[in-house]
Amino acid sequence: MSGRSLSCSPEGIQKAKRALIRCSLTQKALADELEVTRQPIGKFFTGKPVDRNLFVQICDRLNLEWEEIVTEPASEPEVNQDNSIDIDAIVQGVREKIKPIIQQRCGTMRVLDMTQHPSISTDPSPNPSTSL
Repeated sequence: MSGRSLSCSPEGIQKAKRALIRCSLTQKALADELEVTRQPIGKFFTGKPVDRNLFVQICDRLNLEWEEIVTEPASEPEVNQDNSIDIDAIVQGVREKIKPIIQQRCGTMRVLDMTQHPSISTDPSPNPSTSL
């Protein structure tokens, strides 16, 4: 993980909460000891990103290995042997994620402010009432 901030994994949050109790500390007391406000401590315990240095300090104070607490980095896109990104795999992943949204937005039509699902007739014969 190369960014300036780190965040706790869900399992890491649970370990940190148990360590806080084991050390007989509150989030406020931990913030006071580390000479920071309670806000970044609260972020740490909710899995939100916290400055890398502070993240390590919190883990050290709670006698935890920060590598065991930190969330895993997001998976990197697939890279072929020639170091090119597999664009087809990325496109397929995006399509799978947005398919339900597109079906919701485009699967219905509004006619006179009434939502109806469009139906397509498979009968190829023209409607006799519309003949001239």
